[in-house]
Amino acid sequence: MYKFYFYIICCVMVGTACSKETGPTVLPPTLTLHEATGITRNTACLSGEIALNGDGVVRDCYFVYGSSPEEVVRVAATRTEEGAEVMLEGLKAGTEYYYYLEVSNGGSAVRTDVLHFRTYPNTEPVLEEMVLINKGPTTAVVQCVLVEDGGEALSFLGFKYRGERSAEELFVAAELEEEGVFRARLTDLNLSTSYAVRAYAANAVGEVYTGEVKFVTDNAIYISEPGTLSEVIGERLKYELTEISISGKLNGSDFRLLRDMLGRGVDGEETPGKLSRLYLTDVQVVEGGMSYYSSRYTANDTLGYGMFMNCSNLLEVALPNTVKVVEKDVFKGCTGLTVLTIPDEVRSFASSEGCISLKEFRVSVVNSSFTMENGILYDKGKETLLLYPEGRVQTVFEIPEGVKKIAGCAFQNAPVDTLMMAHSVVGLGLQAFRGAKFKKVILSDGITTIPGAVFQGCTGLRSVTLGSGTMYISDYCFDGCMLEELRVLADIPPACASKAFEGGNFFDSCVLYVPSGCKNRYRYADPWGKFRRVVE
Repeated sequence: MYKFYFYIICCVMVGTACSKETGPTVLPPTLTLHEATGITRNTACLSGEIALNGDGVVRDCYFVYGSSPEEVVRVAATRTEEGAEVMLEGLKAGTEYYYYLEVSNGGSAVRTDVLHFRTYPNTEPVLEEMVLINKGPTTAVVQCVLVEDGGEALSFLGFKYRGERSAEELFVAAELEEEGVFRARLTDLNLSTSYAVRAYAANAVGEVYTGEVKFVTDNAIYISEPGTLSEVIGERLKYELTEISISGKLNGSDFRLLRDMLGRGVDGEETPGKLSRLYLTDVQVVEGGMSYYSSRYTANDTLGYGMFMNCSNLLEVALPNTVKVVEKDVFKGCTGLTVLTIPDEVRSFASSEGCISLKEFRVSVVNSSFTMENGILYDKGKETLLLYPEGRVQTVFEIPEGVKKIAGCAFQNAPVDTLMMAHSVVGLGLQAFRGAKFKKVILSDGITTIPGAVFQGCTGLRSVTLGSGTMYISDYCFDGCMLEELRVLADIPPACASKAFEGGNFFDSCVLYVPSGCKNRYRYADPWGKFRRVVE
């Protein structure tokens, strides 16, 4: 009996030893299936862990999924450090799917238990808030963004609007542009009417509206997108409007249109425009767009050369509050302009020739660079007289005490008969009196140098008095003048540039008056000795 048990035990021991040496070592892996992630209406991410056993390997790895036993799909998985994953696309919205992971080592296959997930259902479209791009007397442009279509094809996309006195809501369709933008132009609106607009989109699931945007149609035009003024004005009103107020951003294309409406084209040609009053207080000038005049383009916060050149219809203009620079001859030839208001932020303001009706400058009280007195423009400290209005008719003008300098071109074409200077004036800018209508000018004793071309083109000038401090007269000082008398109060003859008296027959026709007892000094000084008549 004992020999039998001993035999059995030996067989077991031998069998165990044999199993260790010759038993299978390629074992199936251990799988763990994860819950689906990244679920949307049409996508989901499936993943799982794969733990190898023994010398096992993975030959094939699949995710199997389907919404029913009849619709099963096997998708090769992507191996990761932890196991495998796959991104499913093209799923049906609002549908429940079953799935499992299947792995083969080439000899046998194992799979996980089955899990399930549900894709999100389709929804109504999603819209951003609607915005008003611009508006005019009878038109408006509105814009919205379609965030998503809800997974369904759109059946309607556009805007619904109604007037304050109308119960009927009108619909205008719109087409999708880049990045989901859609816009529409509302036309044939009634003037001086309040309107409410809202964006609208619909699909098979439902419809959605944005909040209402309200506006009133009037002569006040709103532009949020530079270069779109033509959309607001339209061809029908372009040559009919006589007065408009604009707010928003304007570029070169917009100013080109304004010139057209003011009666002048981009090359200076006449147009049928009737616009005469232009209020730009709430406008910001920005770069971009087409040239507004010839080859001139807009710059940020700048009214550029020739912007309103020869727009003779222009009677009144309010400049933008944000403008910092007004270049020379912005308003050249604006013969109808009577008042020019300089707004808050202007730091540089140059003259414009040919504004023969301009009677006064006005300056914002908060402007830190300029001030005004009796319609005449000065620097803030009132030490420099900057500009005298070309259309301000005055028989005698005496420059106020405290003014130390007359800026260049300050009295250009000014219609003043007699100009008298306070003793405080000690400086003159180049061409300060160019083209002025003076008949008589008396300069202060504090002015030592008479700058070049200072009286150039003053064809009506007959009498000039140079103060006792005069030491030098520059070239072309009296070019184009027909002086009858020149009074020099300096005891010592001032030095003169070689062409100081070019441009006129001064020596033969003009009488030179000099201080008592100084006649001989002038007689023997060049070029003073060339005057035929010298009177003490």
